[in-house]
This record gives sequence, C-alpha cells and structure tokens, in this order.
Amino acid sequence: MVSSRVVLGQAYENRIRWLSELETHVRGRLAGAPDLDVVAPLVADLTLGVLETAFRLAVVRHVAADEPHPYDFLAGARGIHLAEAGLASSRTGRRVELAALKA
Repeated sequence: MVSSRVVLGQAYENRIRWLSELETHVRGRLAGAPDLDVVAPLVADLTLGVLETAFRLAVVRHVAADEPHPYDFLAGARGIHLAEAGLASSRTGRRVELAALKA
C-alpha cells in the first residue's frame, strides 16, 4: 500500500517539474519579443493619436452639420473635478466630498 504522503510528494514534484517546463517554454516564446520599455511609449503615442483623431472628427462633424456639441465646458470641468477627487481619495484612503460646480 502506498501512503498518502508518497502520493502527495510525487504530485508536488510533478507540479514543480510542470511549472518549470512551463516557465522555460514561456521564456523561450518571449525571447524574441521587443522590450516593453521600447514598445510602451509607441503604444501610448498610437493610442493618443487615435483618440485625438476621433475627437477631431467628432468636432468637425458637429461644426459641419451646424449642430451643438453634446457636451459643454461645464461637463468637462465636472469630469476633471471627479478625476481630481478620485486621486485625492486614493491618496488618503477615504471618501472625498464633491462640491457642486457653479457655471
């Protein structure tokens, strides 16, 4: 009869061996990948470029159609106010009271 300790020990050794093989496989696959320090700024620039283009197209569409934009400057100010409150809440670890914005 095989004791449970022997079975568990073998399972643990097999798991360690499997994880080691998986790590070797993943590292081998990532060996040819570009460095993240090089890729991250390029992705950020591309993302900002896409967002800027989408914003410009939205502005041009409303101007060309002579329609009002769905958001005004006060909506943008509320968004910035909310983002600043979120950062303050994260920094202090507490809830932050939001004061009403006046136009």
